[in-house]
Amino acid sequence: MNPLFIRQEIDPTISKAQFIEDVECLFRILKEAYGLYEYYGDEIFLQAKENVLIGLRGEEFDFDHSVTLLCEQLNSFIRDGHFTVGPDQSTESVPDYGYAIKYAKLHGIDVIDCKKFWYDTEDERKQLEEFAASGAKYKNKEPLIIDLRDCTGGSEIYIWDFIKGLFDVEPGFSCKFRQKYSQIFREHVRMSAPEFQMEYEGEIEEYEQDVPITETSKKIYVLINENTCSAGESTIAYLKSFSSTILIGTHSGGCHVSGNCIQIYLPHSHIPAYFGTGMCLYEKTRNIDAEGGFRGDISYDDFLGSITK
Repeated sequence: MNPLFIRQEIDPTISKAQFIEDVECLFRILKEAYGLYEYYGDEIFLQAKENVLIGLRGEEFDFDHSVTLLCEQLNSFIRDGHFTVGPDQSTESVPDYGYAIKYAKLHGIDVIDCKKFWYDTEDERKQLEEFAASGAKYKNKEPLIIDLRDCTGGSEIYIWDFIKGLFDVEPGFSCKFRQKYSQIFREHVRMSAPEFQMEYEGEIEEYEQDVPITETSKKIYVLINENTCSAGESTIAYLKSFSSTILIGTHSGGCHVSGNCIQIYLPHSHIPAYFGTGMCLYEKTRNIDAEGGFRGDISYDDFLGSITK
């Protein structure tokens, strides 16, 4: 196993020379594997690294200050909700609602509550598979509520299959897509999902696509909040390609622009770095994360008022 994938406690006792080696390692891996590296450009990353190295000059070395300096330089220009240096994503807790998909009614309207698009139990796996296959069940003209509040992500395949069954259209949205199949990404896939065999045709996959709005009469109300992230936001993007979709809420979380994330631990300090290896610019130019997420069309209160009249 690549030692960069082995979680260890952060070591604040390292020397300045070792910290500098970690900085060089991080920026080298970002150039190799970070999906938005070319989007921001080599020049700005090189300048950020240089600013960190300048800040480390002098005889005194303060580990905490140096980590803060590194994070400040990267966060000064990166607008990517998935990108973090310092926090360990492997220890981040996600609320356990006890289900992935749940069904209800709100004032007579069918509600599909999607809390996550991955499964931790066999029951959740069945919930997701049944949901994916159920789109045709809702093909009538009655409105439908899809509740994505607190949906933090997972696999897009479930919502993709659901929408295909619902509208008899393969879902998509206009975007510019780029995925880096770097060596470290390939090692990550082999380690984390050995059953998932991938065939790679080169180091980079990229394309642009224009997806026209599909005119529909069936109202789809999509409930969102600041914890609607990642695959939850991809769900928003897919559903916004249908004319009758209405977003209910203030905004989503802003974790859409990158994906297929990996986490590494720097060799000396063991500082964790988490980042996406892919890039998705909505409508081919928009970084949704930099915009603060997808914006709602109306508030939740206004929505409730409209359906109870």
